Amino acid sequence: MNKLDPQTNSSQIKEEFRTLNMVTPTLRVEDCSIALLPRNHEKNRCMDVLPPDRCLPFLITIDGESSNYINAALMDSYKQPSAFIVTQHPLPNTVKDFWRLVLDYHCTSIVMLNDVDPAQLCPQYWPENGVHRHGPIQVEFVSADLEEDIISRIFRIYNAARVRMLLARYFHLTSVDLLRLNLHDQYKFCYEVALEYLNSG
Repeated sequence: MNKLDPQTNSSQIKEEFRTLNMVTPTLRVEDCSIALLPRNHEKNRCMDVLPPDRCLPFLITIDGESSNYINAALMDSYKQPSAFIVTQHPLPNTVKDFWRLVLDYHCTSIVMLNDVDPAQLCPQYWPENGVHRHGPIQVEFVSADLEEDIISRIFRIYNAARVRMLLARYFHLTSVDLLRLNLHDQYKFCYEVALEYLNSG
C-alpha cells in the first residue's frame, strides 16, 4: 500500500485517501456551532479541525464549571454506529476532559498515533506509575508491555467516588508515522488493537 508507483508518483494508500476526500462531504461552519462557542475555543487545538455537532460525545461526569464539550467525534464502524471516538491529543487544559471522555463512554481501548511534544502543547497525560488525579477522575497505572514501536499500557480509571471503574488498554505507537513501519509491524499493531476491541465485548 505504501509502495510508490514510478509512473504516477503515488501509492495505493495515497489514492485511497484522495478518494475518501472526494466522497466526504465538506463541513460548513454552522455544522460545528458547539465547537465554535466562545467558551469552547480554548478546548480546540486548531480552529480548522472541529467536530460536527451531530457527532459530538458530550461529557457526562460533572467537573465544576467545566462544559460538557470535548473536541472529539463519534465514528461508525461498518457494523455499529458510534463504535469509535476520535479526538485530538489533549491540550494541557483538556487532559481531565480526555479522561472524563474515556470513563463516560467506557473506552476500553485507546490508540495514540502521535508522540508527546510539550513544545506543541502535546503533554504526557498518563501516569508512568501510581495514580494521577484529573479533576473528578483518577487514573492508576497497572502495567506496561514495551515492544520496539508499540507500548501497551493498562490503566484503571475511576471517578472520585469510585462508583464507576474501568480498565483500559492504551496502545502508544512510538514510531510517529504508522506508514513508515514495515508491513509486518503495521499488521501487528492493527491486529493487537482489533483483538483488544473484540475482547472488550
